[in-house]
Amino acid sequence: MSGAHRAVGRDNGVPSGHISNPSALRARSPVAVLAFAGCLSSTYLALCQYHVLTTGRDPFFGTGSRTVLTSALSRALPVSDASIGATAYLFETVVELAGGGAAAHPPRAVAGSPSGSAGGSAASERSCPRRAKTYRRRR
Repeated sequence: MSGAHRAVGRDNGVPSGHISNPSALRARSPVAVLAFAGCLSSTYLALCQYHVLTTGRDPFFGTGSRTVLTSALSRALPVSDASIGATAYLFETVVELAGGGAAAHPPRAVAGSPSGSAGGSAASERSCPRRAKTYRRRR
């Protein structure tokens, strides 16, 4: 088989049709690093907004950050909008690092779900025959 599409099984943690596991920490770590960088940047802007730091240096947007930080919407919020952003970026970092390598595998049906069975619905089997074959083998 070609190097681009090799046959892989479930025993090595790589989902069918993939060369590597997209849920592995190695694949998720760049997103976690970028989210943490966003958290640091938002924290810096929040400190500027709370007047802990006197100058807000913005090398990318000139006075754009100052305009946003002092906007009417920003003043209307009970907390600084930059601190909301920092919280969201921190949450994303934690979620990226907390995920497991098995997250890329197809989800199993939950009892009481609309599909009704552990193998998925008949509609999903018609729309994706390869996936249906995988589910039939598991039963």
